[in-house]
Amino acid sequence: MKDQVNNNDYFISKLIKKSGTDKAPAGFTDKVMANIERAEVPETYTDQPLFSRNTWLLLAAASVVVISVVLFVDWSFLGLNFRPEEIDAQKFKNIIPYIQGIFQGLGDAFAFLTRSSIPAIILIGTFSLVALDRILRKFAPKRSYMF
Repeated sequence: MKDQVNNNDYFISKLIKKSGTDKAPAGFTDKVMANIERAEVPETYTDQPLFSRNTWLLLAAASVVVISVVLFVDWSFLGLNFRPEEIDAQKFKNIIPYIQGIFQGLGDAFAFLTRSSIPAIILIGTFSLVALDRILRKFAPKRSYMF
């Protein structure tokens, strides 16, 4: 089997040597390079905001409506009476342990930052590179051959 593969390799290499290589016509490289230089480079990066101005206005208006409804509508038909004189301080004291538990959980989640500085360095480096990329894309010329 190995001899057959060697024979095939020899036969193929002999055919390639016999046929030679094709030569490009005169001026071929210059014509191709001229076409490349004349070609329009499409815009590869457009800096568009995540939300348009109208979307932000719609979100702001919706927020104002929701806050207004919550604060100014009479909810007594639901049995919800939130008058300041009727608020019981004991209810808020019962909420404090839950809030403390949330902050304790957040503290435990980020405790790894106190044991080693490597995660902090990675986070700072990542955010710095993203910020640098955004700055360079904003001020760099729009024509780029790399992307």
